[in-house]
Amino acid sequence: MLAGPLLTRFAIWPWWMGFLSCAAGSMCGLFLLLRLPWRRHKKSALFGALPLLPLLWFLTKAISAPPHNDISTDPQDPPALIWAKQLRSSQDLPVSEGPLKGLADNPGPLYTSALPEEVIGSAERLMQAKGWRTIRTPNGLQAVATSPWFGFEDDIALRLRIGREVRVDLRSASRVGRSDLGVNRERVVDFMQELARELAKEAPAAATTRH
Repeated sequence: MLAGPLLTRFAIWPWWMGFLSCAAGSMCGLFLLLRLPWRRHKKSALFGALPLLPLLWFLTKAISAPPHNDISTDPQDPPALIWAKQLRSSQDLPVSEGPLKGLADNPGPLYTSALPEEVIGSAERLMQAKGWRTIRTPNGLQAVATSPWFGFEDDIALRLRIGREVRVDLRSASRVGRSDLGVNRERVVDFMQELARELAKEAPAAATTRH
């Protein structure tokens, strides 16, 4: 069970081999669960069921999450993944240039009267606190987030548009897989909520709203 994610994380084999390894471990757990008598070996049977938990979690997420892997608060005009174009290999998914397919509960942008440099500073500190690699661009930030288990890398773009207020848009896209199991949407929602709280603390005189 542990070999699959670890070998995927260190790029020794492709991500789908890691999933197959986990599935094989889960099947072994199911075999043990069915073979061991419950009445005489309850504790052993429970241990045999443990490898099934990751598979059950995966199936639950796969059924409940829409098949998306690229989420933006502005699906019609998403922030450009500038850094991703340089970092992605031929084995990764190509960067989508056009409009994205929005969700029924698509996360919205953030509007604030804070200064652009305050927004960029707060966003950059939040990203780095999460362990994301970041670079600055003329209108925002680019970042890469790495998952703790399989080591999957997702590309992130934060864009500011300055008008009467500063509009903040965020995009998060997976490099592999046709479905992200809801990870990108969750990342966008969580980050925008945290950014709104940080701006409220660091620039209390500025009004910040989420749409």
